[in-house]
Amino acid sequence: MFAIAFYAIVCVLPALSGGNFYLLQTVKDVFSFLIFPATYLAIAKITDRKIADRAIAIGLGVSIFLVASTALSSSGLRADGVFGSPNLGGNWAALVIVFMIMTKRPLNNFIRYAAIITMLIASLRMASLGGILCLAGSIAFWLPRKSSTSKFGKYTIPILLLLGSPLLLQAFDGLTGLDRYSRSSGGRQAIWGNAISSWFENPLGVGIGNFSSGAIGSEAHNDYISSLVELGILGPISLILVCFAMGRYGGVMTRSIVLFYAISAISHNSINFRHIWVFMAICLAYETLPIFATNADLEQPTKTARIKNMRKYRYSSGVQVGLPGSKVARIGVDTPIRLNT
Repeated sequence: MFAIAFYAIVCVLPALSGGNFYLLQTVKDVFSFLIFPATYLAIAKITDRKIADRAIAIGLGVSIFLVASTALSSSGLRADGVFGSPNLGGNWAALVIVFMIMTKRPLNNFIRYAAIITMLIASLRMASLGGILCLAGSIAFWLPRKSSTSKFGKYTIPILLLLGSPLLLQAFDGLTGLDRYSRSSGGRQAIWGNAISSWFENPLGVGIGNFSSGAIGSEAHNDYISSLVELGILGPISLILVCFAMGRYGGVMTRSIVLFYAISAISHNSINFRHIWVFMAICLAYETLPIFATNADLEQPTKTARIKNMRKYRYSSGVQVGLPGSKVARIGVDTPIRLNT
């Protein structure tokens, strides 16, 4: 919450130096970030794991159906899907695949694999190069850490993917015949150059929502560069701080979704891709809440107690435990959780 508050403060600073202040965009960005704690706290209020799993499965199933039915029914590639944007739809489909692979949800293997294949096909139909790269990057980060891969492999596999990502995207582009890689990368590089030039002219920022690329809409198609030109040097710092704070208190699944956003933010203004923050919060809930502690499919918490210097939750049994990220003995704890307000 401190990181989100810092971002909100940074959003208004350019107004003090003469820059315009676009309130609506600030509210949209902060609202997107607030979805993360709101989703987590909503799940934390559920005391029955089956209810939580069922609610997540229903929401996931309905959204998969909507995306698949609209993307697969489109004639030809680069389908818009239910979101009306192939980039947004492709990003969502890729994140759903990552979520299902990491959490092994739905529990039925046939349903899960069928859903993953369906989302892969939908992602190909929407032809989002950014979504494909996010999918490959987050899985390359997560998979070595969930297997017996050596420490050397845990670092080299993501790095090799990063170095080979242009070849991966070009291969997909050649498969589809859309020639989007050269056009998209060239257009974005021109927009990024204009944005950085604008930042040199206004180092304190032009104000949030006030950068216009003059090419493709009003976005810089890069969250880091967009925050730099609109909010000054504190913009990307506050953005990275929010991501760091969210990843710090989770495990490898939560951090994989943080990485998913970090990659997505390179080619899109993904702050308002609110599905990212929802799935990130759900992964954090799976990794930290006591009602999920007996999930055999997920990595069990460590037995070492390490309470962080933060506000605490209290179990009905009286056991105290730190907020998300605290490494505490939770195995065998099935008592309901309630917020100690």
